[in-house]
Amino acid sequence: MLIQLSSVIRSRQVLGKPIRLSDSNKVSHQSVFFVLTFLQHLGSIIFMELLCKMKGGSHSYGLNTQTSDLDWRGVFVNTDIATVVGLDKHDHQQKQDETADEVYTEFRNALKLLRSGNTQMIELLYADDYEVSSSQWDLVRGYRKRLVSSETLFKCLRGYMQGELRLANGERTGKLGGKRKEALDKYGFSPKNFVQLFRLSWAGKIYFQKGYFPVNVAKENDAYRDFLLDIKVHPSNYNVAVLNEIAAKSEASLVKAFESRIFDTKFDEELANRLCLDVYFGIMQKLVNNTK
Repeated sequence: MLIQLSSVIRSRQVLGKPIRLSDSNKVSHQSVFFVLTFLQHLGSIIFMELLCKMKGGSHSYGLNTQTSDLDWRGVFVNTDIATVVGLDKHDHQQKQDETADEVYTEFRNALKLLRSGNTQMIELLYADDYEVSSSQWDLVRGYRKRLVSSETLFKCLRGYMQGELRLANGERTGKLGGKRKEALDKYGFSPKNFVQLFRLSWAGKIYFQKGYFPVNVAKENDAYRDFLLDIKVHPSNYNVAVLNEIAAKSEASLVKAFESRIFDTKFDEELANRLCLDVYFGIMQKLVNNTK
């Protein structure tokens, strides 16, 4: 027997604050807000609705050069019975070709990643330059300070930085791409990984002291952007020993910023669950109506 969702809930609130429901009876013609895609996956059709999409990597940090790869990042919701409430799972969608690398994460999985301190998801929350941004994603962003744990973020940042340091020094080879292998052979270090390490420390310190996670370095601090870009573009001007000293100071300053943090945020599990209800409510209601 099908449950009539429309008769269960007419209006809802998240912790006392009203949440706007999407109109599940209308198909949006504004593709800039919602993109409905039909993807062939293991012989079946997967229905997706895009909540947000933005340029990722160096393009989002303001550190891109003419040779930088183009990455797209985003969050989607599933829109068919099998993946919304059924037996199928669709948490991740990736498309890669010679021109771009596109990676999208399902909304509930995105919240789980936020709970674990994933910086790419945090950057999606704090970015201000989207290719696609729905009203539902705007709603989620309005609660972003309650979707990040300062303590978890600190642990993740420190772990990421230590990993980047090993990659930068060639101690952890990982998957050696052509560019990184060439840099290690030529300079004795990977400038890209040092830049990533420094940027993560810088962004984390701002989060703990000012309460937001800066994504675009250029918009936040031109001088620091120039410093990072110079390492990336002119690595021959830098000594690996000096860069390692800067890395050590960056980690120490991150620890200090966390220990003396002004903003101590917590991940709100109840809010996250209610946001899942809001985002998926209209979709579930439409699915029920379509199966009558």
